[in-house]
Formats: sequence, structure tokens, C-alpha cells
Amino acid sequence: IKILTEKKSIKINNILEIGTHNGNFTNFLSDIFENSSIYTIDLPSDDFVFRNTYRRSDSDDLIKYLEKRKKNLNKKNVHFIEMNSINLFKRFKFGYFDLVWIDGDHLNPQVTIDIFQSIIITKKNAIICVDDVIKDEYISKYGSNESNQTIETLSNSNIIEVNYLIK
Repeated sequence: IKILTEKKSIKINNILEIGTHNGNFTNFLSDIFENSSIYTIDLPSDDFVFRNTYRRSDSDDLIKYLEKRKKNLNKKNVHFIEMNSINLFKRFKFGYFDLVWIDGDHLNPQVTIDIFQSIIITKKNAIICVDDVIKDEYISKYGSNESNQTIETLSNSNIIEVNYLIK
């Protein structure tokens, strides 16, 4: 599949999703980009933060959650890796990905680290999508406007080109 941009067509061979959650979006990506390799990462299931967010501290809810994720990720083009995204640069090569979808931790410092590392591990003219970008002053347990602050700083410094999409 090629995505057409104003400048040129980009072939999407390798995709990285940061923040697998239950795998619903990974499943969607695998259907849309059926000839692409999709790497999706999330915290290890025994990680303290993983176990204590999104109602996964309850053992019954955790089992249902993990079963749903396993089913969603059971695709030939999906590669699931349990890891903290802080180690992206250690795991993936410079200039490897054509598309990165950032939907992990939405708070600093992690969201800024994810954005910077994604710039390094993507090819020239790759697409980096950041989910849940909030433009207003906002912070909660799961979200904030901190990704927008990073994006705006990089854009104002002419490091990245920014286009917003309302989903």
C-alpha cells in the first residue's frame, strides 16, 4: 500500500505501534496494511504500571484483557514485543520504519521520549502519528497536552512538518 502525500508517494513496509493496549488498533492496521510488517510494543504484562492501569489489577479483568489482546494480535504480519518504549532506540535500527503510531504513555517525559526516538528510527519522509494530541491546557492520569507541546516545539524549529487529523 502506498500513501499519497502532497510531496510524493510513500510505500509502507514497516510499521511500529507504541502502545498495543488490547490490540484493536493493531488488528485494524494489519487489515489495512496486510503486506506490511507491524511491530507493536507494550509494557511487559508483569510490569507494575501495566498491572495497575486500565483496571488490569483485577485478575479476572487481566485474564480477559490478555485473551482479547492475544486474539487481536494473532495475525501473520503482526509482531508483538513486550518492552518499555524507553528502549526503542536500543531495539530498532535507525531509519527502519515507514510509519509509527504513538499511543503509549501520553505524559512527559515518556511521550516526548517516544516522539524523539520515533524520529530517529523512521525513514526520511516517514509518517509519525501521535494519538490523543490535546491542544488545550490539560493533564490527567492518562492524558495531557504535553505531546502537543513537543510537536509544536519541533514544528516551530522546522524539525518536523505537522498536519492534524481529527479521528
